[in-house]
Amino acid sequence: MLVVLPAAAFAVAAAALTSTLVWLALFVAAITAVVACVRRPSLGVVALAALLPLNDLAAQILGPGTAEAIAVGAVKDVVLLAITSAAMFRTRAESVPHPGSLRTWLILVLGIGAVAGVMTGDVLQALYGWRNDFEPLLLLAVVPLVVGVTNARIVLTTIVVAGEAASVIAIATHQKGLSWLLRMHLDLPPGATALPTSYFSAGSIIPRAFSPYVGPNELGLACVLVLAVILYRKDWSRSRRSWLAVLPLVALYVTASRSAWLGMGVLIVFEVVRQLRSKQLAAVRAAAVALSVGMLALALAILISSGDPSIGGHQASLSRSFNLLLAHPLGFGTGTVGPRATRFAASGVSTESFLLLIALEAGVLALLCYAGVLVAACLTLLRARGAPHVDSDRLMLGVAVILASLPSQLALPALQDGAVSWLLWIIVGVSLSHALRAPRGSIHDRDAAAVHVAQRTPLEAGRWRLR
Repeated sequence: MLVVLPAAAFAVAAAALTSTLVWLALFVAAITAVVACVRRPSLGVVALAALLPLNDLAAQILGPGTAEAIAVGAVKDVVLLAITSAAMFRTRAESVPHPGSLRTWLILVLGIGAVAGVMTGDVLQALYGWRNDFEPLLLLAVVPLVVGVTNARIVLTTIVVAGEAASVIAIATHQKGLSWLLRMHLDLPPGATALPTSYFSAGSIIPRAFSPYVGPNELGLACVLVLAVILYRKDWSRSRRSWLAVLPLVALYVTASRSAWLGMGVLIVFEVVRQLRSKQLAAVRAAAVALSVGMLALALAILISSGDPSIGGHQASLSRSFNLLLAHPLGFGTGTVGPRATRFAASGVSTESFLLLIALEAGVLALLCYAGVLVAACLTLLRARGAPHVDSDRLMLGVAVILASLPSQLALPALQDGAVSWLLWIIVGVSLSHALRAPRGSIHDRDAAAVHVAQRTPLEAGRWRLR
């Protein structure tokens, strides 16, 4: 039943969109993928981490909106459905309790996003909008259930390997310049003929790097997430991490994404403060925080006053979106806001902030619940630091990527692209997996407890046994 249901759903959709031979091949592939995910759900997470960078590139080569591109994009949804089914119904699945606050916020934001689809008026558009903007949050609930300690290392290593491959593609295609951009089938609004200005820096005719993602800002944020994984893999040697960081750093530079650069700055500040905190240098830590915040503020002020017309565009978009939110506090309906909404109507509501996108689609309450998810996830990871024998680097990785993504979430709808949002929440899910499993007592915890009991006096040992 677990095998047939997700695969059949995918096959029905493929049959409606593609030729008979194609959908038969996709059905066989879906059956194979679902069987593998049901038997070993962690393999599905590894597959997602490996294939996400190629999702947008496949759509650009095949053409957005074509049957083949839609089928390729649906693969990750089938894998997620299979993983979720396995996590919920397999009797052998390990029970990992989620914190009540995180579970509550997740249910609320997913539910409100679904209910907001009633205002959309088009069922297909509402489902598509929920799939882009809310479905990725399911990974916060599913990944901790199926990813263990060993599997977590495999997932993170796969993310780094895929990030290195994506960086090579970004650098190589950036060298091709305009010829590569013209070869791609871009997802343009209906009636648009000119190339989007977001692919160029102000005053330049050389395109910014964007492949294999849908745009330069999405590629930049993905590079920051990969660099965060490399930075916090402290089980790797410093020289290995340094060499692995070269390609993502070069790819990040050629994206010319200011929001991604600010996110990288936030990541560096967070790690510097964390290292100083571990060394108990209060005065130095305070000075470093003040200096780092000052440098970020100075960089932001320089960007705002640089005269770049895109800065004014961002400001005007944020101001217009905020006024729309005040006029429509309940939102316009799921799937009606952001660049993906133009697939259904040229008059879709546009905004350059993913946070405001959530609010404009499902209302202010949905934005508050989404913020609750972010805060609850960070608090869960921070509280787990006190558990014995936990890998604090693994825990802080989740907090770091959330903080590093905030500049992009505030100024851009980058997380509406599934390849980026899924990558972010897989990383956070891996960190949550470590946080939720460590307090339950691993082998190391039991060994430490046994040593601690053996060192107690007979009276203390007797009291411990009576408990």
